[in-house]
Amino acid sequence: MKGMKIISPGGIELEINEKGYVVDREKFDWFYLDKSDADVEWECDVKHLLVKERRVWGVEVEMGGSSKEVRAETVVLACGPNSHLPDEARLSPIKHPSDIAWAMEAVVEGDGIGESDYFEYFVGSVAPGWKATFSPLGGDFASAGVYVRGVRSPFDFFSRHMERLRKAKGEIKIVEMFEGGDTIAAMPWKLVGNGVAVCGGAGAQSGIMYGMRAGVILAESIAHGDLSLYQKRWERELMREYKLGRKALNMLMKMKDEDIDRLAHALVDFDFSSLRGNLYLKAFRIFMHILKKDPPLILRLI
Repeated sequence: MKGMKIISPGGIELEINEKGYVVDREKFDWFYLDKSDADVEWECDVKHLLVKERRVWGVEVEMGGSSKEVRAETVVLACGPNSHLPDEARLSPIKHPSDIAWAMEAVVEGDGIGESDYFEYFVGSVAPGWKATFSPLGGDFASAGVYVRGVRSPFDFFSRHMERLRKAKGEIKIVEMFEGGDTIAAMPWKLVGNGVAVCGGAGAQSGIMYGMRAGVILAESIAHGDLSLYQKRWERELMREYKLGRKALNMLMKMKDEDIDRLAHALVDFDFSSLRGNLYLKAFRIFMHILKKDPPLILRLI
């Protein structure tokens, strides 16, 4: 993909030309399983953790209609934000669970809808607190979804998003539906316990890049024999970015659609590809551009 378009409630498009990819998750998993020399069991359902004297020492899994216990020196929970397993480990890996953006997503089919070179992200009342999406998958297929904070079942938002897409892109048929959650604004909290660690969306480490980095740090900490290094290193590297991201999303959630349109209008001529430096320097450059274009808007945002 060439990049993405962030689309305001009034239809103002901010085009960001930064290469991206669509990941086929099933093929991704199988690709690495084929390369792995580890003893991997595929499509097993973890029912419970095995806990003794407050230490996690394994899991109870169900596979092919039968259950068995699997012992492990370290258990890694990468089970998403809607799992009971962290509770069994007496961990609270998500600091603000009420801020999980609950999601409804579908693979959709329509004539040529997967041929665009850009992801589309819609913000505002279409999906309060985060985003609605349209992601081309090639040919006649795409994915479409909504991620809504503060609403456990976003079906109504999904239905309205689909109506909007059909008006813009023609007849679209839903092929397959999924539900889940995005922890991008929920913040990581307690990620490590006795014999157990939480990684990825289950620990509010939302985003592919952040989840992958968390996995690398965790693997290196396990190899080093000290799980506590995982949380320390992750916080040192990435916690400031997450705090800034949460502030931005909280601001977005409070904004009215007309203010989001004003913000988009102020940024429509901004060259996002020119941004350099760390996240704070990038945010400062965007802030100064808005201040130049629409000074009163800054007062409404802060």
